[in-house]
Amino acid sequence: MLPPFARQDVYGSMGAKDPLGSAAKRRPTSLTTVFVNMALPWAAFGLVFWALSFHLRFDQPGLAYLLAAFFFGAGVTSGVMAWQMGERRLRSSYWYHYFAVTMLLSVVAAGVLGSLNYEYNMRKSYTLASELKFYKEVNVGETKGQQLMDAGLVTFSKDTGLDTSKSMGFRDGDTYCVAPITNGDANLLVYDFWAIGASRGARRRLNR
Repeated sequence: MLPPFARQDVYGSMGAKDPLGSAAKRRPTSLTTVFVNMALPWAAFGLVFWALSFHLRFDQPGLAYLLAAFFFGAGVTSGVMAWQMGERRLRSSYWYHYFAVTMLLSVVAAGVLGSLNYEYNMRKSYTLASELKFYKEVNVGETKGQQLMDAGLVTFSKDTGLDTSKSMGFRDGDTYCVAPITNGDANLLVYDFWAIGASRGARRRLNR
């Protein structure tokens, strides 16, 4: 004898439908879920790349690594939740799997690329700027080069320009050119400051 709430199917019949079965699990995915799972990995990539590439890593490396660890932990947490939901065969585990994979890939890629950019392009500049002095609004008509021998970074006054009539250049594969930095249209007795450019001329690529 079966209990009153038990179900007894007749041979050859399809059986009763479970009101809490597959139909209840197949809920449509909301646009918010799609947007969050698409946008957050890209946002994490940008933030981690910035943190490990630029001045934050030089000034506060612990904070930069903490930011990267936070997003990596978010990916790991999503992966654990996806595994737990997969054990229970829940369809909603798909987005947890997707978020975990894309987040971890984004953080790892940003970490590798950011570290390469920092080591090859940024670290030497930050070290040089921190050890040497920063001179602002330098007037080349009043300042001699010997006064700035300890300069790591120099910015010039607004009326500063290039005297291209005194420029020179040569070509060895690429074109290299140099022009004196002047104060407006003034003719200086001594030109201590020069702009150096490659390939596209001194006007476009300056090394002041």
